[in-house]
Amino acid sequence: MALHRRIPKKNRKKLKSVDPFNNKANAARFQDNNKKSNQAPANLKEEQPLTKAMKNMMAANNPIVTKEDVKKKKKQKNAVLKQAEELGMKKGKFETVNRFVKRIEGTLHSRINEQIAIAKHGLAGRKKEEIDADYKKIEDAEKRKKDQERREIENKIKEAKKKREEEAKRREEADKAKEQRKAEKRKLKEQEEEEEEKEEEEEDEEEGSDSDDEDGPKPKKIQKEESKKAQKLSKKERRKETLKARKTDEQKRKAGEAVMNSREVIEFGERYDAPPTFNGALKKKFEPLMAKAGQKTLLLHSMLQKGSQKTEYMNDSTKIQAERQRVIDAYRDMKKQRNIANGIGGRGVPKSE
Repeated sequence: MALHRRIPKKNRKKLKSVDPFNNKANAARFQDNNKKSNQAPANLKEEQPLTKAMKNMMAANNPIVTKEDVKKKKKQKNAVLKQAEELGMKKGKFETVNRFVKRIEGTLHSRINEQIAIAKHGLAGRKKEEIDADYKKIEDAEKRKKDQERREIENKIKEAKKKREEEAKRREEADKAKEQRKAEKRKLKEQEEEEEEKEEEEEDEEEGSDSDDEDGPKPKKIQKEESKKAQKLSKKERRKETLKARKTDEQKRKAGEAVMNSREVIEFGERYDAPPTFNGALKKKFEPLMAKAGQKTLLLHSMLQKGSQKTEYMNDSTKIQAERQRVIDAYRDMKKQRNIANGIGGRGVPKSE
């Protein structure tokens, strides 16, 4: 045998880790084994669930009835019989529907006739006085309702009026308070302006006294400037002056635009080369200028005067004919000379060399 084995054997001499003082170890092991074993369930039901085969057997003996089947099985009652049962009248066992209807009609007619007879003799119903009293109560209740509604409406109108008056008073008080504040602000501003003016006047006086001592009398320009400073304008006056200046500027601008953009409207039948006519403010400007038109002595006038002299035409017919003949002869001579220069004879045949 070989000294060494390839696969070592299991070491069975190994000590197990056991608590020597634990006496309940065996009992716990036994309980664990009991838990694992197949025991009966603790909560057993009295009624066990049925199997599929049992259910099929029960369905064959006792078939399931649905709501639709129940409705089909119910008998459809006649509407006349149903209404008669509600009124307290039942159909007989061997009575037909037509006879039952006729019986009901007869009973109703008999009851109506009885009531009519009682009413004729004054034995039915209530007394007239009682009925009138009831009607009076109803009318009184309606009147009370109407009066109450009218009072409610009047009260609402009064409340609305009071609210409006209160709001108007509040607004008036608010307006008065605003006006008072504005007046106080104005007074404060005026006082401040007066104080500033006084301070400026005092400063000017001090400066004037100093300058008089140093330089002597001032020139006129400086005196004028000082007088202008002393005569300071208020805000309202300044606004008025600015507005006046703006108006004058606008008027000047409009007048210039009118002169530049002036157009003449030529009415039907008028001459287009006639001098323009102006109205309004432009008439005053242009009338004196238009009156002086054509007074200057220009070179054009002298030329027009020379051209105004009439040309003298020949009145005699003999002179006209002589002049005509002279022009024709001159033309013929000119033509002959041209032909000679080109080497052509009198009849257009070239000369022989």
